Amino acid sequence: MPPQAFFRIGYFVAERIAEPLSVGIQSVARQNETFRRTCIALARSFESTEIARESREFKSGEVLKRVLMTPEQAVQRGSEILGEGILWGAGLAIVIHQFWQDEDDDETLRIEAEARHKATETSLKAQIEESEARLAAQLQALENRLLSSSSNAQPPSKPVDMPSSWFGGRVS
Repeated sequence: MPPQAFFRIGYFVAERIAEPLSVGIQSVARQNETFRRTCIALARSFESTEIARESREFKSGEVLKRVLMTPEQAVQRGSEILGEGILWGAGLAIVIHQFWQDEDDDETLRIEAEARHKATETSLKAQIEESEARLAAQLQALENRLLSSSSNAQPPSKPVDMPSSWFGGRVS
């Protein structure tokens, strides 16, 4: 499934979840005049942005004329925008929190890996030192045996003269 399809499905789900929230916001806006004006201002600013975008897309330079929303429509639209904004904001907060959590987990894994690496390095160094000590002891033992066997051996006899004919030369 292409990513656009997932985005469309996610957006549809968000709109459906935001509907009850928008209804609650509408009822608050009907009771509170300040909140009502905020919803109207929000809806009208979105509408003016949409009109400007459509005018740019129309390309003829002609300003598109649209009928302004009634205050009740503006409250409804502003409530929908707020409801969806709250929902998307909460979703974004969850994603950011999860991202930070994953970074913390990655940092923990990195620290654990460094600790394992250091422990392995220490263990290998100890094994190398042990092997070096063992090899040095074996070398010393071989040197001692060689010295003791050379002191017991007879001195070499006088070198033997060999005729040059043995080596393919002529005897003179």
